[in-house]
Amino acid sequence: MKPSLLATLSFFLFALTTYFPLSSTQDIDKVKDTDGDPLIPGAKYYILPTTSGPEAGGGVKLGKTIDQKCPLTVLQDYSETFIGLPVKFNVRDSKDFITVNFSDIDIEFDMKPECAHSSKWVLIKSYTYLQRWISIGSIEDVEASYGKVINGVFNIEKHGLGYKLVYVIDGGGSNDIASYIDVNGRRLVVPDEFDTFEVKFVNANGNGRYVV
Repeated sequence: MKPSLLATLSFFLFALTTYFPLSSTQDIDKVKDTDGDPLIPGAKYYILPTTSGPEAGGGVKLGKTIDQKCPLTVLQDYSETFIGLPVKFNVRDSKDFITVNFSDIDIEFDMKPECAHSSKWVLIKSYTYLQRWISIGSIEDVEASYGKVINGVFNIEKHGLGYKLVYVIDGGGSNDIASYIDVNGRRLVVPDEFDTFEVKFVNANGNGRYVV
């Protein structure tokens, strides 16, 4: 290869890496918190609505609903001043980051009630409530509340001003997580007829707040 051609190619490659750094292309599809930082699996975050005001409500928490002796139901608090309980996102593969649409994740609260075996979020259905909804706990916990676990995995997708949580049922397609009025808060459910719960993620490391 002629020296002049080699020099031209070297300059071209240098220009590409200078003006289009690899890091910028790698960050495009990462889910980010309100500080603009990628979500870190295992770190603590608050899940909050993207908009503010009385109608928007506050963060997520646990509460008792019909036929429950233990607060297992995942609810969004009615008060916009309630920041909620911290959660952790755990990626099912070996990635050290969470991507939009393509990361299969488990969600769990950083703290659980003593009466529950697990703080992991699960989708359940029962004969005592018309909608499928998000609960925590083991199969034993769910069965004690007359429910049945629907197997699947969570995804995070972009939506409006922020993101939405999606539950992908094994062999049954994806379902947006919505919030539905209940006695102790807005129950997180997965029907199609309710508005999608549009969310943002706030870094909670170092300043946890636990209210059940």
